[in-house]
Amino acid sequence: MLAKHALLLLLAALAQDPPATAPADGLGLRDSRLELLASSEPLTGTTYQFEHEFPLLGGFAPATARASYGADAFRPFLPPERAPEVGQVWRLDATDALPFLRQIHPGATAALHHDLGAGTAAPGAWACLRALDAQHAEVLFRVHAEFLLEGDGAPERSTWLTPAQFRGRMAIDRARGTVVGFELSLPDAPANVDMNVATAQGVLADIGRIPRLEVEGGSFPTFAPDASQVDDSEAEALLARKFYPFAEVEWLDLPAARAASLATGKPLHVVALFGSLTDESC
Repeated sequence: MLAKHALLLLLAALAQDPPATAPADGLGLRDSRLELLASSEPLTGTTYQFEHEFPLLGGFAPATARASYGADAFRPFLPPERAPEVGQVWRLDATDALPFLRQIHPGATAALHHDLGAGTAAPGAWACLRALDAQHAEVLFRVHAEFLLEGDGAPERSTWLTPAQFRGRMAIDRARGTVVGFELSLPDAPANVDMNVATAQGVLADIGRIPRLEVEGGSFPTFAPDASQVDDSEAEALLARKFYPFAEVEWLDLPAARAASLATGKPLHVVALFGSLTDESC
């Protein structure tokens, strides 16, 4: 009887869910799966009408419309600390985002071709713990990556699509140790992609807009007002500063800057931009 009782206890223990990969005060994931959908909309609004001149750029269907991912695909986006704090920022390996981006296009790469060793690009990825309560956690992250659409990767023989950035979000059910929501998308903006096209006449460049380019699935919980959290804009600013140290500077639009100059007597330092200063588009 004792042997039978011990065997029943052992079988009951084996039937339970496996433990999470982090202690209770941290964030861990058990084995589970989440299906993500990929979607895209056509390129539009280019300066030189590239979407009409080059069919390759006009638009492409996702490589895989639906794909299922296990816990191992999401674990690299977890905070590295046993007891993470809201607002904490940490570096990610941008290559861990490539399986998701290759659901959109197989040419996704974390190496930014336009740098050419000059240090002008800001490659990589960073994450921030945006919200945390007893039931859920939410991680916001930013990835810089691009798509090799055609060619062997040599700048003079290849066609590239370079998004401004990819913005990611992951929600975790802490009690179950599962990812309940995930998205990785190109933020919409009047100009959010660059393109370099290899032609017989040389490499041609343009800038334009893709309204929607993303993989997403699941759902995201609503955190109570008294939950420990920072808002999206603050988290995004924390991430931008990791890519671009000059983002620490307080930038003002011209009317506000002029008013501040008149009030303080300080001179204006004016920067005129075509595009954005704090992303990888033009």
